[in-house]
Order: sequence, then C-alpha cells, then structure tokens
Amino acid sequence: MRIKRLYLLFIVSVLGLIIYFYGIIPTITIDLCPVGFFPSDAVTICTSCSYKLTTACLACTDEFNCTMCDKSSYLDSNLCFNCQKQWPGCLSCKKSGCTACGDGWYLTTTNSCASCASVVGCDLSQCDPLLGCKACLSGYYLSNGRCYKC
Repeated sequence: MRIKRLYLLFIVSVLGLIIYFYGIIPTITIDLCPVGFFPSDAVTICTSCSYKLTTACLACTDEFNCTMCDKSSYLDSNLCFNCQKQWPGCLSCKKSGCTACGDGWYLTTTNSCASCASVVGCDLSQCDPLLGCKACLSGYYLSNGRCYKC
C-alpha cells in the first residue's frame, strides 16, 4: 500500500513539473483536456492556452485561436490584447474601449482613462474612477470634474 502511495505521489509530482515547465498535461484522449488547455501532439498531450498564446488567454481551441481572455485584456480576431497597452490606466476593457480605470485614473466619455494628476489643483486622494476629480486643493474650486483657481 505504501509503495502505491509513493508511486502515485511520484506521478503527480512529475505531472506537476511537466505542467509548470512546459505548460502541458499528458492525457490519453482529446476529451480529457480541461478548460484553458487544448489537445495537441497527436491528441496525447493537453497544452496550456496561456503557454502557447498569452497569459491572458483563458480558453482556446488550438495554439492559434483564443476564445476567452481575462478581464485585463480583450478578444479580437482570436487573440488577447492588453487593456493597459491600448489605454493607459485601464484595468478592464472591451474591444470598444476601457470599462474600468485603476487608482488615480478616471473613465472618460471616449472610453479611455485620464489621470487625475492631469487635473491641475485636484486633490489626488479624491479621484473617483467614474467621475474624475471630486475635490480640489485649497485655493481651487471644483466645476464639472475640473479645478479652477479662486
């Protein structure tokens, strides 16, 4: 019984190393590939979508066609494109534009992100991701998300 456990532990360890270093899972048939992997190598190996395509690819049909991306990327022509590279400050997006901005950034009417630091006189601790600058520093007053000198 102990030998069977050690053998099983050995097999699991080897599979873990194969997945870690090569992004593949050995399998017997095509039906055994989990989500995020695709069958390859004469249908005996499941290869990670993120290993062959990009880490943002969560599901794919093969090494060239991603079908689902994580929220930091958008899907276009079966590939994942990073939101931040397209729109600086963007945390999540769709092909049409940014849908959420990071700290210190706010969503514009053109679906991109603008930095609250670009609003002269803005109290940066009061930057709202949807509304922009919500409060100004002393000596400024707020009007429509902008700060103006008193």
